[in-house]
Amino acid sequence: GIAPTLRGLAFQTQAKDDLLFVEDLRNQLFGIPGAGGMDLCAIDIQRARDHGIGDYNAYRVAYGLSPVTNWSNITSDTDIQQKLASIYDSPGHIDPLIGLLAEDHLNDSALGETLTAAIMDQFGRLRTADPMWYEYDPELSDIKESIRNTSLGEIILMNTEIESIQCNVFFAEHNPANFDCHLANVLVNETQDGPVDEDPDTEPDEGIPAIGAAGAAVASLGALAWLAAGRREDE
Repeated sequence: GIAPTLRGLAFQTQAKDDLLFVEDLRNQLFGIPGAGGMDLCAIDIQRARDHGIGDYNAYRVAYGLSPVTNWSNITSDTDIQQKLASIYDSPGHIDPLIGLLAEDHLNDSALGETLTAAIMDQFGRLRTADPMWYEYDPELSDIKESIRNTSLGEIILMNTEIESIQCNVFFAEHNPANFDCHLANVLVNETQDGPVDEDPDTEPDEGIPAIGAAGAAVASLGALAWLAAGRREDE
């Protein structure tokens, strides 16, 4: 099942979002073992150019951010500044992928300003365009607050064989003794606060157990955000 993967995601810290690509992606992509391969970074840059994606400043302006005018606006790392200046004629003309990965990270974040804006826009659009989003369903009006107060950690506990995990699963926890979210407590809270079926003979709807379609929407967006922009361990 998916439980081992979720345990790994909750335990391991992600690699830093920066300009350093692992060797397998830089030189071994799709290649025969031992014979070399393709460069994913170069492919992504070329694909963006082929599809007419604008430069880094155009990307920033599209998200309501101010254009950069010098290399220090992108990164405080002088070594990276010099390398970028040796390749591009202007800070604003660099390829978006390079600018996004070169940016200094925001405080308490694994991402820079522009990439944060892009991901926020992406998930906002996913929510707004989803006709099954729980806030659009009048039949769920009585439990909307309960859904909003449900954490991704609780969803994981209710739908896998995992019985304990850190409540804030977006921060890695290496010590199981510090797991503060437990299945037994979640089930007690659900029994006390959740809606009760007045007709015990009613057959449950087919679908995802325990959380239903509304919880699935929360879980889907939470999981996507976790994988796309999961924060590193709070140092």
